[in-house]
Amino acid sequence: MPKKRVKAVGSDSKTLATIIHILSVITWFVTPLIVLYSSSDKKTLAHAKNALNWQISFTIYIIISLALTPVVVGYILLPLVFLINLTFCFIAAIKASNNVVWSYPASIKFFKTNP
Repeated sequence: MPKKRVKAVGSDSKTLATIIHILSVITWFVTPLIVLYSSSDKKTLAHAKNALNWQISFTIYIIISLALTPVVVGYILLPLVFLINLTFCFIAAIKASNNVVWSYPASIKFFKTNP
C-alpha cells in the first residue's frame, strides 16, 4: 500500500515550516527528515531540505570541533558552533513564518532545494 503524503496549504504550510526549524534545535535532523518524507508541499519540502542540509553540516562542524579539542581550539569552537546552530535555526524559523525560504549560511548542500 503506497504511503499517502499530506499536502499543507496556506498558513498550515508556514506553521509547519516554522516548526521544522525550531524543532531542529532539539531533535537535530529527525524533524526535517520526517517532514521530508511525509509532505508534498514544495515550500515545506524546501524548508525541510534546508534544515536537513544545515543539521548535517552542523554535525560535521561538531565533529571537526571535537577533533580539535586536543589543540585547545576545539574548546572554543564547540560552544560557538552550538550558538551558531541556535541562532541560525531561529532566524530560519522567523523567515519561515514570513513565508521566506532562507538558506543557512555555511550549509553544505546535500539536498537540492527548489521552493
